[in-house]
Amino acid sequence: MKLKNDEKIWIEMMAYFANVVVENMKLIEGLVEQIDQLKLQETNESPKWLSKLLFALSEKERANLSNDLHDSILQEQLQLLREMDSIHKIVDDQALRID
Repeated sequence: MKLKNDEKIWIEMMAYFANVVVENMKLIEGLVEQIDQLKLQETNESPKWLSKLLFALSEKERANLSNDLHDSILQEQLQLLREMDSIHKIVDDQALRID
């Protein structure tokens, strides 16, 4: 079976990415083992650098969530304002109009 050039490139790329994933998993396993050893050495406590790292990551995630919430609420308010403007233009009854 002969493969087209695009198919060969795609297969090579998938093999490369699979290799990267496997290498990263091995690195992660090694780090987990090192952390476990450090826990045993430091009376079952996590290393301070790990605690600081986890705290920094959680703070970054909180900031991202805050920005996402702020942006989505602002977009909803703008959408409501646009809808109110379009309704305001349609209404003919002067008693209902606010100018």
